[in-house]
Amino acid sequence: MGAIAELFRQFGPEYIEKYQQNIPANHKKVIAAIIRCRTEDCGVNVFGCSKCTRSITVFKSCGNRHCPT
Repeated sequence: MGAIAELFRQFGPEYIEKYQQNIPANHKKVIAAIIRCRTEDCGVNVFGCSKCTRSITVFKSCGNRHCPT
């Protein structure tokens, strides 16, 4: 999990609540997207091995151009 996403998850809601009058709407959308990034909210990809039948689940990124992942 990325450091920026973790910071937004921990402090983002409080920051937005405190400064909501001064934060542009598009900034709020970016913060929300990064908070959802690499979680079940964005969906999953499941990769399977045909030889050993083992599978790995990988959460998708948010796709926001400002997201570092």
